[in-house]
Amino acid sequence: MTTASEAPVTTSDQAAALRTMLTLAEQHPALPAAYTVITTGFPDEVDVQLHGPSELEAWRVALDVAPEHVRFCTESDRYYLRFKAQINGVMLKAYAAFTSASENSGSAA
Repeated sequence: MTTASEAPVTTSDQAAALRTMLTLAEQHPALPAAYTVITTGFPDEVDVQLHGPSELEAWRVALDVAPEHVRFCTESDRYYLRFKAQINGVMLKAYAAFTSASENSGSAA
C-alpha cells in the first residue's frame, strides 16, 4: 500500500533491472533461459530462477562469480544453489532448486 509520502513504483524505477537483463541477453545469447522476477518492492533487483545446477553454473561463469560465492542451502527435501552478483547497480540473485543429483543429470534412479 502506498502512503501519501510514497510515490508509486513505475516501470521507470525498474528500468535499470530491465536494461541489465537485456544487456545479459545480448552479451551472452547462449545462457540458459530463466524465470526472472523484478518486483515493485525491490525495483533494482532481479531474481533469476534456473532449472538446475548446470544452468546456474552457466550463469555463474558468464557473470564471473567466483565458485566460493555460490551457496548451498536445504529446505525439507529440496536443495538450492544460489549466488548474488552486482551488475551496474542492479543486484541479480540467481538460484536453482533440485531434489537429487539424478534429477539434475537426467539419469534414471
